[in-house]
Amino acid sequence: METRTDIGAAYVRAIEQATRVVQGIRPDQLESATPCREWNTRQLLTHLVGSNLMMAAAGAGKPVPTGMSGTEHIAQMGDALGDDPVGAYRSASSEALAAFTAPGALDRTWKLPFAEVPGAVALNIHVMETVAHTWDLAKCTGQLDKLDPALAETSTALAQGIVQPQFRNDKGDPFAAEVAAPAGAAAYDRFAAFLGRTP
Repeated sequence: METRTDIGAAYVRAIEQATRVVQGIRPDQLESATPCREWNTRQLLTHLVGSNLMMAAAGAGKPVPTGMSGTEHIAQMGDALGDDPVGAYRSASSEALAAFTAPGALDRTWKLPFAEVPGAVALNIHVMETVAHTWDLAKCTGQLDKLDPALAETSTALAQGIVQPQFRNDKGDPFAAEVAAPAGAAAYDRFAAFLGRTP
């Protein structure tokens, strides 16, 4: 079983990995379709930035958006990327990292849009989501070679404890039904398949 220290280290690597992939996205790829059915690359990046800002707010005990879908939240955020998607992601992920590494953060209760959870559970969720959406972005922009398989293994283990049947539906919001991964599938293919994505 991964310890808090292990997950904390994985989180830092997940941010670094996501930053590499975001840096590699060309402007002409921002309107490309992604494995997230309803979102293009720009919208998915906006969601990723918004997720970090939401975690930072939750960690500080501030109100977070509730009662809206991911698509509605993206629309509410407007042009959160501006002309510098990399800078927007770096700034937002730095805020989230500061929230998670604040003294006592993992022991406090965090009020997320869908539940109140210990900070340690919020971190598990955020690591899983960061790695998942980094795969989504890498998949649609031809950057799968930049991904660390060890992060997929960690995130798959986290997902198996987080993604319960009631969170799966035909819309894939937030997750679709698990897809069967082929025998001998690579770590990210198995992770994506568990989350309901087609590897």
